[in-house]
Amino acid sequence: MKAVQCRMARAALRIGVRELAEAACVSTSTISKLERGESLMSRTAQAVKRALEARGIEFFDNPPGAGLRELPVRGRRPEPSLLKPRSMPLVGSPGALVRR
Repeated sequence: MKAVQCRMARAALRIGVRELAEAACVSTSTISKLERGESLMSRTAQAVKRALEARGIEFFDNPPGAGLRELPVRGRRPEPSLLKPRSMPLVGSPGALVRR
């Protein structure tokens, strides 16, 4: 998972650094380091990635960029604002974020 993917995933889920850190059982400074592109131990980065995937995010590589998409989660009702397609301008390659 790349730094931009972590930031995009948090934005898509509308969660803050504290909430992601708690879900991944890491510190908030760890999330900040990851999002700045600093290196982390692989198991720490994997814990953050698994926490985002558990909330319905799927990561993929799309050379030359990278992206993600939010997958529907069973039992979770979508927010009314998410029922209508909308574009989300984020830093990354064109089409890097796809909402279903």
